Amino acid sequence: NYLRANRKRLVLSQDETAFLLGTESGTQISRHENFVRVPNLEMALAYEAIFRKPAREIFDGLYQRIEGEVATRAKR
Repeated sequence: NYLRANRKRLVLSQDETAFLLGTESGTQISRHENFVRVPNLEMALAYEAIFRKPAREIFDGLYQRIEGEVATRAKR
């Protein structure tokens, strides 16, 4: 994912990003940035609003994996 790169581009700390997302601390942001947790849809859309980029670009690796899985199932 490109969370950290986008956050740094806007010169936001994890705590500032957490505030914009409506969470209490940057711990959750760290978990998302380090692939420990995948954000839910509401949080992914909030990231999209903050970074002004589509969620599929912010979470490109995840999107590509899901797209591949869907394509594989569609071939069946």
